[in-house]
Amino acid sequence: MGVKRCTGRWRFGGSEQRGQNWSPKVRIVVVYPRATEIFTVFEGTLEVGFVTSNLENHFISKVLQKGDVFVFPIGLIHYERNVGHGSAIAIVGLSSQNPGVITVANAVF
Repeated sequence: MGVKRCTGRWRFGGSEQRGQNWSPKVRIVVVYPRATEIFTVFEGTLEVGFVTSNLENHFISKVLQKGDVFVFPIGLIHYERNVGHGSAIAIVGLSSQNPGVITVANAVF
């Protein structure tokens, strides 16, 4: 929940989101240009990954189970995908009260 939905949080310095019911085979590809993201899985199995911004452009990915935590560096394109059999629930913490969001599919197509 960022400052657009809860203006009293403007000086809080962070925001969070709850994501759930990722359908299998659906990828959510986003960029938060002003925030680092910490991603904690509460239920299900999710594959997550990002591409580094250095000259090698390494692809880093991991399959997360319940209780696993993953950090996406600030401003990098990253994704989450449900690879389990059923719904998945995760809590996302962002290091900015106004992280911005770019949904890559909307920006490209």
